[in-house]
Amino acid sequence: MRRVPEKSSDILRRNERAGMESSSPPRNTDHYERVRVFSSEVTLLIACLVILGWILNISILKTLLPGLPEMKPNTAVAFLLAAVSLYSSSNNASKAGRYLSTGCALVVFAIGAATMAEYILRTDIGIDRLFLRASQNPDSARMTPHSALSISLGGLSLLLLNGRKRLLSSFSDAGAFAVLAIAMTALLGHLYHARLLYGVSSSSGMALHTGFSFISLAVGILAANRQSLLIAILTSNSVGGIMARRLLPAAVLIPAVLGWLRIQGQDLGWYDAGFGTALMIVACILLLVTFIFYNMVMLHRIDAERRHATEELRQSEERYRQLVEDSRGLMCEHDMQGRLLTVNSATLQALGYQASEMIGKNLLDFVSPSIQEQIGPYLERVGQNSTDTGLMFVRTKEGSERVWKYHNVKLAERDYVIGHAQDVTDLREVQEQLKSLSLTDDLTGLYNRRGFFTLAEQHFKLRRRTKERLMLLFADIDGLKQINDRFGHSAGSQAIIKTGEILSSVFRDSDIIARLGGDEFVVLMINPSADSDRIVSARLQEKINNFNATGQPYTLSLSFGLESADSTSTPSVEEMIAAADKVMYENKRRKQDRQPPQNLERPFANP
Repeated sequence: MRRVPEKSSDILRRNERAGMESSSPPRNTDHYERVRVFSSEVTLLIACLVILGWILNISILKTLLPGLPEMKPNTAVAFLLAAVSLYSSSNNASKAGRYLSTGCALVVFAIGAATMAEYILRTDIGIDRLFLRASQNPDSARMTPHSALSISLGGLSLLLLNGRKRLLSSFSDAGAFAVLAIAMTALLGHLYHARLLYGVSSSSGMALHTGFSFISLAVGILAANRQSLLIAILTSNSVGGIMARRLLPAAVLIPAVLGWLRIQGQDLGWYDAGFGTALMIVACILLLVTFIFYNMVMLHRIDAERRHATEELRQSEERYRQLVEDSRGLMCEHDMQGRLLTVNSATLQALGYQASEMIGKNLLDFVSPSIQEQIGPYLERVGQNSTDTGLMFVRTKEGSERVWKYHNVKLAERDYVIGHAQDVTDLREVQEQLKSLSLTDDLTGLYNRRGFFTLAEQHFKLRRRTKERLMLLFADIDGLKQINDRFGHSAGSQAIIKTGEILSSVFRDSDIIARLGGDEFVVLMINPSADSDRIVSARLQEKINNFNATGQPYTLSLSFGLESADSTSTPSVEEMIAAADKVMYENKRRKQDRQPPQNLERPFANP
């Protein structure tokens, strides 16, 4: 294709950019919706059970395990409201649902902020006993400072969820990640029996199920944030997403599990604190290094596959370019404003231009003045329908006019059109000449013998260059003489007319259909498909059966023969007709041998 040459590095950079874009597809909305709903339901269930435990004074529901801190009533109410807010934050939520989500999020934020104010101002404003009255003193019903901070951050994240601006969405993510960090720290405190990480006593600390509720709530907020860039990257098929999904679980679990094992060994007296710490660090280093090397190999393999795919894409593009360049068809590419982007050699040769004289110019510069006003509607049609077919009158550099039959397609993923055309000027001139000649059959409106041979000879001449496949059908009406003798010549004429209509309905407009005379018909099919003989036979028989089912006084029947010529054979029109005629008579003879003499008259039904 003649255009400004592209360097290989430019092609590779463009393909890499396309690969990076495709590796971060739009988020799977259904998957994230399921995560959001599940997280809200889990949080709601835990909150309801804790509230029930406070109402019925069931300790196991408040503490989960004996000797552990209990979830405070206002914490449980905050979780319940947060779960309702998260559940109502659906993308398809109604206006009332969005108001409910915002209202609940505001109350959650207010509970956390009020509790934080109590700690900062060292006062009691009654928020701790607002929802459920506790029998203990006020301090025993107050959530811990890190629980209050997490409640505030969770409420704020719900308020900023799906903000119109990316900055607000990022703040929502930051709040959710902060809640995750605080909750995981408290859970590690429970795992390592480190009270300072979750509270100072069994009555003042973050409960075990409080930590799990915070994690569930934070995960749901991240899943519900439809503009979250971090989550989109984390769940994408990009190298960054793959690396994060592989390394983050190991970075969290390996140190946590090894730390727990180190404490268990020290409690059993297997080693002292110094040895246990050193052993844990060495094990952590070895496992992380091993895991990093494993992921390094996997990422190297993925990168090698991508490089191979990029090279195949480059070679495929090169083959496509070479194919277009060597094609005898007239091919080009233009944008939706009609500006030419590429033109192949056949087009340049046909119009007499150089590539630099056409690329960057508009289609209006190369079409005849009489059709310039049609370029605008053409661009609208191809933009709306993604395809358009028709005739275009173009001017050569010398000023002569050529007629091109085009079929142009707009690529769905690109904003430009690929055009393919054939020069039909000579064929159009022949068709114009046919109009001045008596080449049609008066009875059927089809071409007569002269018209058929004139058009067929022209196609056979063009075929020497295009090497198109041809197929010829020769047909004969069975028993036309008997129809004339029994029902009159008007019925015979009707049978001939109906046969012409059936042939016209079965074959394409581009095929040449003619009545040679009497009861003989011929059809020349241009570039038919490989199974056209089977399709034509089936459709012809179907049309004939439909006609015979209309209650005519006679039965219409056709005998026909088919002859094809592939790209390597060069028969004449007369030779193909003779071959098809021979096949037709063999079929007629087999039909007569197989069936008794036909009664052309349909019996009347008894009343």
